Amino acid sequence: MSTLKTLAGIVAVALAGNAPTAAGPGAVPGFSPHDAIDLLSAGNLRFAQGRPEHRNTQLTRLADTAGAERPIATVLACADSRVPVERLFDRGIGDIFTIRVFGNLVGPDTTGSIEYAVSELSTPVVVVLGHRGCGAIRAAANPSGIAGSLRPMIDRIAPSVQEARASHGTGLAANDEAVRLNVYAQIERLITRSPIVAQAARSGQVIVTGAIYDIATGQIDWLGQHPNQSSVLAGTPLTTAPIAQATPASPNLAPITASAPASPPPVSTISQFTNPASALDQPGTPTAAATPNTAAVTTAPVAPVIQPFRFSTRPGQANRRPATTPETDTDSTSIDVPRRRFVNVPTRDDD
Repeated sequence: MSTLKTLAGIVAVALAGNAPTAAGPGAVPGFSPHDAIDLLSAGNLRFAQGRPEHRNTQLTRLADTAGAERPIATVLACADSRVPVERLFDRGIGDIFTIRVFGNLVGPDTTGSIEYAVSELSTPVVVVLGHRGCGAIRAAANPSGIAGSLRPMIDRIAPSVQEARASHGTGLAANDEAVRLNVYAQIERLITRSPIVAQAARSGQVIVTGAIYDIATGQIDWLGQHPNQSSVLAGTPLTTAPIAQATPASPNLAPITASAPASPPPVSTISQFTNPASALDQPGTPTAAATPNTAAVTTAPVAPVIQPFRFSTRPGQANRRPATTPETDTDSTSIDVPRRRFVNVPTRDDD
């Protein structure tokens, strides 16, 4: 029965490509937030292994998306030129609703953009994407001489840098920890200041998750939901409230000592993003009961804080390859990941 439901969901998503509506895949029965995360994870795996398929980058995709957009995810990323969002997820035109800003900060403009994607496009996943070697983190560690419009942005990152330095000292470990804490801080800021996003997360319509991109290896470390997701959601209002932007005074911090990046870690087969198998075996199941990432913030110095790239298929995942429109993979040594055709358009380059 679960196989029939899965195939029905795939057909529904494919048919949505021809429907004259702007509804996103999250509104299509059978396409859950976990399915969207699967697509992003599989795409990054291909990218990091040097075998991208350049999904949905053909000229024919322009005509397919000219009438409406149906992105599979919303990604809030840093404006760093080394973080090409669509490329690192091996996705193409119309696949990702991308928002980029210095330090992947949540503010009135970025919050409004995310609310549009969630409420109008029904994107089932919101990813707050930080990255290693972030210039915003380094600037927040040594803000002297920074003025103009950049200074208030730096001040909003400074608390994460302070907390990281308090538990990890200086160096690469503190830098990595500050990146992680800043991702969680922006998730909390988004949920607490956006009743629209909070209600979508509370109902299971959307998953708000953190992730960190390694600019040296191309790999993404999935952090999962906010460690205190339940309490963050419990403190959010149910009615629309004005979004205020605080600008706390910046601390006088010493610069974080630069160090050489670590060598690329080997690909592991352990998943950090924990989801119940039932949500995978029964597409369309409400995700409100999904197990949150409740790992406590480490207080003892540990280096590096950001764990190596981890990816695996959840129980039953490898057996969910569609029986129709199969895609061949010439790399017999690669990890078997699910392949789906999204909105009924070519998923490989013509050549």
